[in-house]
Parts: sequence; C-alpha cells; structure tokens
Amino acid sequence: MKIKNDFITNSSSTSYIFLTKEKNKRNIYSLLRDDYAIYSEFDLETNEYNDSKISCNVGDVISEMKKYSRKIKFKNIEEILNELEESCKDYKNENKENIEDRYDSFYTRQFYKTMLKSKIVEQAISDGFMYYLDVEFGDGGGCGIVEGNDVGKLLHWFGDGIKIFNNNLIIFTENHS
Repeated sequence: MKIKNDFITNSSSTSYIFLTKEKNKRNIYSLLRDDYAIYSEFDLETNEYNDSKISCNVGDVISEMKKYSRKIKFKNIEEILNELEESCKDYKNENKENIEDRYDSFYTRQFYKTMLKSKIVEQAISDGFMYYLDVEFGDGGGCGIVEGNDVGKLLHWFGDGIKIFNNNLIIFTENHS
C-alpha cells in the first residue's frame, strides 16, 4: 500500500534494473532478443479473474520499453549503488528498533536482499559496467512507467524474481509495494 498525494492506493510496481557497459538501448534490446537464457525468463502467462489468458514474452517487453523510451533514461551506476547502500542502512536501523523480531523480520530479509544487490552492483562496476536503466512495471494504479497492460501486470506480479547475469547485461528487480 502506498500513500500518494492525499489518497491511499494498493497499487505497486516492480523496477527492472538493467546494468550495462554503455549507453545504448539498442544493444540492450538485441541482447534481450538474441540470448535464449535472457529472453526465456520473460515468458510469463496467467489467467485473469474473468478466466481470460494474458501472456507476455521478451518481444512484448522490448516493445513496451521502446514505447516509453523517452521516460527511460540512463543513469550512472554509482547512483544505484548509493541508493542500495542507503537502503541497507535504513533496514539495519529499523532492525535495531525492532529487537523482538530482529532475526525473522521483514527488515532483516530486506537488508540481506538489498546487501546482495549492492554486492552485485559493486562487482559489475569492477567488471566495467558504467550505467543502468530503471524500468518500472506496474499493475495499473499509476505507479510505473509501463503499467496497466498485460506486460506491466505480468512483470510486476510474476517477474520480481528475475535475475540475469550476462557479460554485457545484468538484470535484477526491486519491488515497490
């Protein structure tokens, strides 16, 4: 649940973090399209409430990224590393305040997940990765760059565990509830 401008929403989103060595979206699209180990991760489907089937594949993901290309900007990889390190500090501080469930708390789990992501980014930097894209897929409540359509729904609902490690592209997710 999020509080947005004067109202509460159950809307949420999942960010897909694309770490790259160069500022070139076409190269990202090529890697997504051409490497089976990458593109098979994006084959998702489910039945909606009215029993209609919805699905997406890597071509749909690329199409949506192209459609919203102007909103998706490259940033220096150091920025995401700083954000992850700040989140680690916040989770650690929250854990100190909640001593009774310190070892089995939401904050402990989030701390370790975030710490792992920061280690991935540190390794990527040492391997020559310099930029990242943050592409946010939402379920339709105004919380994502790409939202409300089948791709946004599926990637947010079922894609939050996608982790891809390639010599030229690393992808992991960050859930925003």
